[in-house]
This record gives sequence, C-alpha cells and structure tokens, in this order.
Amino acid sequence: MHIIEKRPQDRAWNMFLLDLDPHLLDILLQQPSKYEPFDTRSIVYINPAERTCKILRFLMTNQRHAFVLATPFEISLEQALSITVDMEGFQLYSQEENNQMAILKEELMAKYYQILAEEERNLKERASRTKVHLQEEMDDQNQTIPNLDKKINKWGKRIRSQEEMDEDLAKRFQALNSPYMKRKAELLIQSARQHILQQHTVKEDSEQSDMTTEEKVAMKKREERKEKILNHKVAGEMYINGNPRKWKELVLYKFNAVYRNEMTLPQLLDYLKRNNIT
Repeated sequence: MHIIEKRPQDRAWNMFLLDLDPHLLDILLQQPSKYEPFDTRSIVYINPAERTCKILRFLMTNQRHAFVLATPFEISLEQALSITVDMEGFQLYSQEENNQMAILKEELMAKYYQILAEEERNLKERASRTKVHLQEEMDDQNQTIPNLDKKINKWGKRIRSQEEMDEDLAKRFQALNSPYMKRKAELLIQSARQHILQQHTVKEDSEQSDMTTEEKVAMKKREERKEKILNHKVAGEMYINGNPRKWKELVLYKFNAVYRNEMTLPQLLDYLKRNNIT
C-alpha cells in the first residue's frame, strides 16, 4: 500500500466536489465544512502476484480521518506503471473513474429526490392532521354555540339595523327633554332635599336626646340669650341696609374674634359688606 503524490485525478475529484450542488454535497459528506478545503488523496494497493493495482481516492479531514469517495478501481500493473505523456509520472488512472463520478452524482440526486418526496409527504400529513383538527374544533363550536336564526325565531325578535337603533336613541333623548320628564326630575330633586332635611333633623334630635339634663338647660339658656340679642333694638339700625336679624347673627358670630382683638372693626365692616350688609 502506498500513498502517492497528488495526481491530476485528485484535482479532478476536487473540482467534482466543488461543482456539486450544496444539497448533494451535504448528502455525500454530511458535514462538508469538516473537509474544506477539499484535498483529495490517493492510495495504491499493488498485488505483484496478480500484477494488478487498486487505486482508492479519499478526502482528508482536519482530524486526520479519511472519507472514501468511490469504490476502488483496479488496473493492470503495466497500465499503472506506464509513463504519462508529459513524462512526469505513472498513469495510475482508469477511464472507469469518470464513470464513477457520473454514477456517484446520479446516486446523490436519487437520494436528494427521495428526501424531498419524504418531506413533501410529511408536510401533507401535517396539513391533513391540521385540517382534521380545525374541523373538529368547528364541529365543537357548532354544537356549543346556538344557531342564531333559531334563537331569533324562538324569541320572536330580529336584529335591528343601525338606522333603527339611531332613531330609537334619538326618540329617547327627545323624551328626556320633554316637559313631563323635566317636571319629574324637579320632583325627584325636591323629594331628595326633603329626605336630607328630615335626616338632618332626626340626627339633631338624636344628638339632643343623648345630652344630660344640665346640658339641655345650658343650651336652652344660650338659645334664649341669643334670641334676646337678635331681637334687641339697636339705635340707628334703620340706617343699616339689610335684614336686622341677619347682620346681628353675623356680628354675633364674629363677636369673640373682635373681643379677643383678632379682628378689627374695619375688618368686621368689610365682612358684613361681603355678606351684602351695608
């Protein structure tokens, strides 16, 4: 067995690999990058007894592993040792080698078409399963969702158009603006006010009921003094513009502030003026 120097046939195999379709190259080498750049080598097996030579073409990998490209071909020892035309070496070549390249390419094409057919079959199967699944879902929906026509017939109703719904909405707004509805709203507001006043009165009564006898007597005296002050005639009050009881209540409300010098008389007059007492 001898590994011989690179021959023209080795370079021919390199060109064959480079010209292959990438898909075919993937099928042949599984991982083409492992063999790039392509470096075809040859091994010669010599059988002196039978005077024959077997030549094997292979690719070297980066890991120093070999990939056999084709079945070894056999030539006679005389043919193998004949000198080439350029007188640079031995022939070590057979016409069958070109046929091997063509056969290898046909085998790769057949495998490629087989892979495509299998992928297409798988796609059709997946599409068929998806279609069945969708049909099952649609059947389930048809069973769970009531038929709209039957529902309408059962209730004796029909779906109204957008124009009909707009017309109905306009009528409702018109009814809300009618005198009857306005009067009804006023009555509701009046009723609500009476209810609030009633609740407030009940609350005051309940608060007074919680007071002791002494507290009730003291409150009664304060109310009597307040009424006495409000009913007291003040000299010159006729010159004051406004309800006498109202401005007396305002003055009484601010009396402590004036007494503690927290408010001056001009400020008190301004306060009365803001309350329409002049």
